[in-house]
Amino acid sequence: MVSIVITTFNRENLVSDAVESALAQTYKDIEVVVVDDGSTDNTRQVLDKYIKDEKIVYHYQENKGCSGAKATGVRISKGDYVALLDSDDIWYPDKLERQIPLFEKNKDVGVVYSFCTRQRFNRPDKVLGTVCTGYLFPRLILGNCIPNTTAVFRKELVDKIGNFDENLSRSEDWDFWLRCSEHVQFDLVPEILAEMRVFGDNLSHKGEPLDQTITIILDRIFSRDDLPEEILRLKNRAYANRYLDFMGGYLGLNRTSKVWACFFKALKSHPRAIKPAHISIALKSLIRPFFRKTG
Repeated sequence: MVSIVITTFNRENLVSDAVESALAQTYKDIEVVVVDDGSTDNTRQVLDKYIKDEKIVYHYQENKGCSGAKATGVRISKGDYVALLDSDDIWYPDKLERQIPLFEKNKDVGVVYSFCTRQRFNRPDKVLGTVCTGYLFPRLILGNCIPNTTAVFRKELVDKIGNFDENLSRSEDWDFWLRCSEHVQFDLVPEILAEMRVFGDNLSHKGEPLDQTITIILDRIFSRDDLPEEILRLKNRAYANRYLDFMGGYLGLNRTSKVWACFFKALKSHPRAIKPAHISIALKSLIRPFFRKTG
């Protein structure tokens, strides 16, 4: 059985779309677990019809954030596989039917993902996902290539590596995949099987310090004394990549000083990681305030 874990917080206008896309899966051996992470809107009322019809397992908890909600969903799930679905997002009907056979084909595969489209305010923005298969620890150290809302993993992995880290305020998925990647192979269905929908108030775009997770996750990895030399050589590039990733987030938050702080940290860590696109982001952060003032 596949446990579809939907985590939600104040998504009364979206959560039913996610639930319907889960229930519409052509792969029928499923349970749908909805973790309501302390919603204060009408999320519970929207879900009542599914609860009464026993179509979902509903669990309410005081707000713990994304990682705490996912950890709860994993703990109470009963399936052999766990599939993550954010309440902003939707799946295509054949998603699980396309993914589960890859686990059965290769017992060394512990995580299967797919491509997805990113929708910004209901308009297609870009395709997310990179062709990455096999043992991905070195690749994942350099950055997350797994679209979270497409991923399915063997639940038995949690016994080996632990659950989602509830101490992380963001990037809990990247941390989880990193830990998985030291034990199992990853596989990919190279098709678009989901839509990641981005709105102005998505939790992943809120304004807490984005780059704190670099210290928590990468420091934890590179403080280990059992890493081979081939991994240690990736250290500076790994830090630079993450700082550069966060520049765009800070640009969206109009945090010019943080954009440039990340730029210079990346420059210090690994100058060759900087591309023209990163320079463009840095320059945009200087220009935008003038347009806001004149507008």
